[in-house]
Amino acid sequence: MRGVLVGIFAFVFLCARPVMALEEPSEDPVLKVEGKIAERNSETAALFDIEMLRSLGTHTILTDTPWTKGEITFEGVLLRCVLNAVGATGNLLRAVSLNDYATKIPVSDAEQYDVILAFSRDGQEMGVRERGPLWVIYPWREVSELRNRIFYIRSIWQLKSISVEDD
Repeated sequence: MRGVLVGIFAFVFLCARPVMALEEPSEDPVLKVEGKIAERNSETAALFDIEMLRSLGTHTILTDTPWTKGEITFEGVLLRCVLNAVGATGNLLRAVSLNDYATKIPVSDAEQYDVILAFSRDGQEMGVRERGPLWVIYPWREVSELRNRIFYIRSIWQLKSISVEDD
């Protein structure tokens, strides 16, 4: 039981802001989170613009990817912080891209690894042509066990929405 409490403590307190009522986006939303969530700022979902994501705290990952050349510095928000901000209670995420490609990401990935929703690549915000505005990035350089097909499939780019579900 103590390990579970330590995990929950780390999950909540590694994020810049505690769970609180979400403001409405002041710019065009780039992410919609729906499903098993406690906090919403629209009728059925939590909508985030880039500044709202930044306000949750930023994290940087230096890594290479199977789709790019050389090491890249990605900056974004920890996925666990987004889940914390919306009060997510499910154990599976259905992530969908702008072209409706979908993949499933276990919530345990966000708890165990520093997975980010990257909005910046080498200091520049990512547009759609650069796989943005959001790209799920795992710390492949730091955690060699993540360098396999399972985690590459979960690294969805042009992310537009996440549905929090139970498997």
